Amino acid sequence: ALRELGQMREPRWLPDLIDAFLGDVRNDLERLHVAIDTHDQEATEARSHTLAGSLATFGARRMGTLCRRLKNLSTQGDTDGARELLAAIDGEFERVSAALRATFPASREESR
Repeated sequence: ALRELGQMREPRWLPDLIDAFLGDVRNDLERLHVAIDTHDQEATEARSHTLAGSLATFGARRMGTLCRRLKNLSTQGDTDGARELLAAIDGEFERVSAALRATFPASREESR
């Protein structure tokens, strides 16, 4: 879908959009780590819900599914399971980031 958007319009804006997305996800993941480490169930639920929505917009379905599972675990108060799932989410973020950088190499995120 991102490739189609780039073809429909001037594609120079697409790397900036990807940079913003990856930066926002990175920030959300950091906040999610803090929420889980401090056993903040409300923040974990809210952040994982928001993150799942953002990921769906960019087609990162697997990562979004993991975030929805994290929200459900948090609702149940399963902090041990939440930590394991967050590790899987972190790994999936690395995969998503690499795929976006490979597909859109002009992204400034590539140099980070």
